[in-house]
Amino acid sequence: MKKEKYGMTAITKRKYKSPRQLARQSNIMKTVRTMLEEVGYDGMTIRGLAKRAGVAQGTLYNLYGGKDSLVLAAVDDLLSQLTGTAVEEAPGGGIEAIFARSRLIGAQIESTPRYADAMTRILFHVGPNDPLVDVLFAGSFPFLKSQLEAARQNGEVRPDVDIDLVARHLVGQQWGVVLLWMMGIIPVEDNGRERQRSEIMTLIAIATDKTRKRLQARLAELDGN
Repeated sequence: MKKEKYGMTAITKRKYKSPRQLARQSNIMKTVRTMLEEVGYDGMTIRGLAKRAGVAQGTLYNLYGGKDSLVLAAVDDLLSQLTGTAVEEAPGGGIEAIFARSRLIGAQIESTPRYADAMTRILFHVGPNDPLVDVLFAGSFPFLKSQLEAARQNGEVRPDVDIDLVARHLVGQQWGVVLLWMMGIIPVEDNGRERQRSEIMTLIAIATDKTRKRLQARLAELDGN
């Protein structure tokens, strides 16, 4: 799967090609995410990461350039995986693909809250041109836009809808839910449900009559009615 298809940003300085190299890259990315979850951003060092991943420090510097680039690459890699899985779960695309990705990200936040917290805190302290913004914020926009366009083709949303505007609103809502969790307003286990609730409330306003009824029923299920 090519990341460009989902609007993700390539972070690595070099591209892996062989199965052995790809396996090593996957191991490095998993190790970065594990260490961030265990010790946080400040506690993770290149030396410690290299030792745990079983690679030389020079390899990490040659491939990624430094700690921040490694973190970005790990986040980008994870989001790309989740996005690809969402597309596989909803091969017809459209609204169900949006829900699938939201559910997967919510589950990921629930299973690795320290990691998600670290990434979000970094996001809220960077400028608009920081690469992390592209990965965590702008990186969601192409996927949402493409799925909204698919939803329009599927007859799920009205033909007059401004797809770009709705996609931007959905990105903002997703991070709004994360912020509510970080502020202690919602528990971490409700992250996925609240993400979907906010999406449904937006999509209902642009849905066709048939789809609106389906979304209203789904919203009722989330509310326990």
